[in-house]
Amino acid sequence: MPLSLTRRGTLIAAASLAAVAALSLSACSSGGTSGSPAGANDKVGVTLIVKTTTNPYFVSMEDAAKADAAKANVSLTLAAGKKDGDTDSQIQAIENAISRG
Repeated sequence: MPLSLTRRGTLIAAASLAAVAALSLSACSSGGTSGSPAGANDKVGVTLIVKTTTNPYFVSMEDAAKADAAKANVSLTLAAGKKDGDTDSQIQAIENAISRG
């Protein structure tokens, strides 16, 4: 008997959630020791990559991120495509963010 669309969607959502949880837990466990203990003054690094800086929506997103990063002691790096649809620059920005850690 085929599953109904609602039941199938629920099963897919549950399986997806389980996969994300498993990946999250495996990322949290490290075999080595960290370089130094985290302190209250340590800055967290965050990279915000937007589609483009020519769209007012993304400009306001960057402005809000800058303001919130300053309040939360976060080191914010901004990146964007050079123009609408510039996926190459966005991919490069993602790779750069990953390499920074």
